[in-house]
Amino acid sequence: MNTLERLCVTFGVAVLLAGCGQQQEAGEYIEEVAVEEIPTTTTSEAALAHFEQGQALFDVGRAVPALDHFRLAIEQDPTFVRAHIGIANSVFSPEEARAAISQAAENLEGASDGERILVEIVQAGQDNNTDRQLELANTLVQQYPTSPRAHVILAGVQAARLAVVEARASTARAVELDPQMIGAHAGLFFSNMFQAPYDFDAAEKHALRVVELDPDNPMGYSFRGDVRRALVDYEGARDLYTMALDKDPTLGLAALKRGIVNTFLGNYDEARADYQLSADVDKGTNKITNANFSAFVHVYEGDPKAAIEELETIDAASGDVDIPADQMRTVRQFTLANAATIALYNELIPEAETAVRNLTALIRENAEATGDVEFTRQQEAAIRIWEGRLAARSGDFETAATKAEENKALLEGDANPRKLEAYHQLHGLIALRQGNAEGTILH
Repeated sequence: MNTLERLCVTFGVAVLLAGCGQQQEAGEYIEEVAVEEIPTTTTSEAALAHFEQGQALFDVGRAVPALDHFRLAIEQDPTFVRAHIGIANSVFSPEEARAAISQAAENLEGASDGERILVEIVQAGQDNNTDRQLELANTLVQQYPTSPRAHVILAGVQAARLAVVEARASTARAVELDPQMIGAHAGLFFSNMFQAPYDFDAAEKHALRVVELDPDNPMGYSFRGDVRRALVDYEGARDLYTMALDKDPTLGLAALKRGIVNTFLGNYDEARADYQLSADVDKGTNKITNANFSAFVHVYEGDPKAAIEELETIDAASGDVDIPADQMRTVRQFTLANAATIALYNELIPEAETAVRNLTALIRENAEATGDVEFTRQQEAAIRIWEGRLAARSGDFETAATKAEENKALLEGDANPRKLEAYHQLHGLIALRQGNAEGTILH
């Protein structure tokens, strides 16, 4: 997932701050500047309102409800470039994501330069060209140096390339420009919480800031629960996830995370009840992804076969959830990948063969539906990794190594410094299974 930031400065409006200075929380005195956001082109106030609601939700990690608002914005203004970008970034479907960014590109006449750059950033990401994304994001910041949003977009690209220190500096600049920008604090929370080098004190600071700025936003309490969970204070985490649910009983994510800490505590019945609640109150693709976690309880109970069987049941029942076919294929990939991972790790080879076979067939079906040659190539590269893992776990190291090299060949031309992570991971697994400790560590 990308680093998520919240829009708090109205698009297209320069917020003029007094030139005498501003006092920061830490006591640092910095010069105030006039904040100028990336212009947003729409003539519909209703469309803009929905876009801003969607952006606020997306920024704190709530992509599914954000998607609803982006779609409502498009209903009000079908030419709304930023709303099409929002759909491309939040939809659980590579097919729709590509269609959305194509719609954005087709409506650039009359749009701002910033919107054009944003479209190109998404297009470059879909092509696995993060070098180009970084170039474009830097251009965006140069063109809009006092835009908090521009800095958090740059931070997202940097974080995706694992340039974590640079990403934090970019997000910190957004906070300097607008200390009340919830999305920037959320971005610093996500970075310190989930990317090395970890800093749980900093994560807690920014989670608390989200709560202070918006006490009714349930995600601030969920963020604080994540920090407590990382510090192995599972009871404290559970209390905070409960507080998040009290703020918003439809927040399935909070119920899911409470289920996780109950699993860690060995409260397996309570965990299953939490996972069921998360699937019941959430909507769309989240209903299926959340249900997957109930199967994981079996793994903690020492029964991986039962976990795989439950995941197979979830997959078979996916058709009962009312979501579009393109999203269904992607969410089914999530379920089958979990089944394959559990089977491979526990050396349940017949179950792994079935899961990998079904998963690769679905990946190809999803790729074919997009009609995108580049995306299909990237998915074929991913398939080679799954086939290689199966071969390595089955003791067929020659086939596993061949699959790794096929993956490398498929991705070799991509301008992405992280393109060979899975390739090295697979070679590391091969070395591990062969008892080659040095080779394992190297890869």
